[in-house]
Amino acid sequence: MQDTEAPVLAGVPSDITVQCDAVPAPSTPTATDNCDADVEITFTEERTDGDCPDSYTLTRTWTATDNCGNQTTQSQVITVQDTQAPVLAGVPADVTVECDAVPAPASPTATDNCDADVEIAFTEVRTDGDCPDSYTLTRTWTATDNCGNQTSQSQTITVQDTEAPVLAGVPADVTVECDAVPVPATPTATDNCDADVEITFAEVRTDGDCPDSYTLTRTWTATDNCGNSSSLTQTITVQDTEAPVLAGVPSDITVQCDAVPAPASPTATDNCDADVEITFTEERTDGACPDSYTLTRTWTATDNCGNQTTQSQVITVQDTEAPVLAGVPADVTVQCDAVPAPASPTATDNCDTDVEIAFTEERTDGACPDSYTLTRTWTATDNCGNQTTQS
Repeated sequence: MQDTEAPVLAGVPSDITVQCDAVPAPSTPTATDNCDADVEITFTEERTDGDCPDSYTLTRTWTATDNCGNQTTQSQVITVQDTQAPVLAGVPADVTVECDAVPAPASPTATDNCDADVEIAFTEVRTDGDCPDSYTLTRTWTATDNCGNQTSQSQTITVQDTEAPVLAGVPADVTVECDAVPVPATPTATDNCDADVEITFAEVRTDGDCPDSYTLTRTWTATDNCGNSSSLTQTITVQDTEAPVLAGVPSDITVQCDAVPAPASPTATDNCDADVEITFTEERTDGACPDSYTLTRTWTATDNCGNQTTQSQVITVQDTEAPVLAGVPADVTVQCDAVPAPASPTATDNCDTDVEIAFTEERTDGACPDSYTLTRTWTATDNCGNQTTQS
C-alpha cells in the first residue's frame, strides 16, 4: 500500500486589502486527508514593506502535511494600507482681539488610526490691514501621519486697535498774571500698542477786554498709528491786575513865589505794558494873598488794561520877601526957599510886578517959622503885605 494523495486545506481566507488598524488575525484553516486523520498544518507570515511604515503586504501561508509527507499549500495576501488622515483636536475658534491681546499659538493634539506619534506642523501668516496694528493672523496646524496623510485646521485672528492713547501731564486750568504765562507743558502719551504715540499741540488765543487780558486754550492730541486719538485741554486765563509803578515824582516842598519849579517828568514801569501812559494834572488852591497858594501836582500812570497808580506832589508857595525901594534921596539941609519937591522912588519885588508905594511927610517945627524938619517916608508894599520903608 502507498499514500500519494496530498491533504485538502479548507478555510484559507481569500486575499484582501485592509486599513492598517484593521489587519485581521490569522485564520485557522482545517485539513482532511484520505488516510491521515490528524493532518499537521503549519503557518508562516511574511511581511513586505511598502512606501511608509503603515503600508505593507502580509503573505500568510498554511501548509498541510499528512503522515506520508504529502503536502498542500495555500496562501492569503493581505494588502495593508493607511489612507485615513489624523484627527486634530484643540484648534481654537476664530477670534477678534485688541492688538495688545493677541493670544499665543495654541498647542493642538492629533490622533491617528495607526500612527501613535503624529507630527503637527504650525504656520502663521500675517495679512496687514489699513494700519500697523490692524491685521489678520491665519494660524494653520497640519497633522501628518507616517504615511503622509494630512489634516489641516486654521484659526483666523482678526487683530484690531480701537483703543485711544492715554495722555498724562496736561496741566490743570489756571489764572495767571500777564507776565507769568507758563510755557506750554510737554505731556506724554501711552498706548496699548503704539510705543511712539504722536502728540500734536495747538494754542488758540481769545482776546478779552484789554490787550493783556485774554484766554489761551491749549490742546494736546495724542494719535496712535491706527488713528485713534484722545485730546486734553488746558485753559489759561490771563489777566492784568497789577498797577504800574511810578518813579521820579518829587516830594512835597515849600518855595518862594519866584521859585516855583517846573513840573517833573516821572517815568512808569509795568509788569506787562511797555508803554505806560502818564497823565499830569495841576490844581491851584489860593491862599491869603495872590502869591501865597498851594499847587497839587498829580501824575497818573495807566497801563493798557486800565490799572492805575497815582502820586502827588504838594508845593506850598509863599511870599515872605519884601520889596526893594530905589531912588529915595539922601538926607539934605536946604534954605527955606530951596526945599526940593518929594522924589518918586521905584520899587521891585520878587513876585509883585506892581508894588504899591505909599508916601508920607511929617513936619517938625524948629526955633522960627522957616526953620523946621521934613521927614519924608516912602513905604513899598507887595501884594502879600511884605513892606519896605525908607525915609
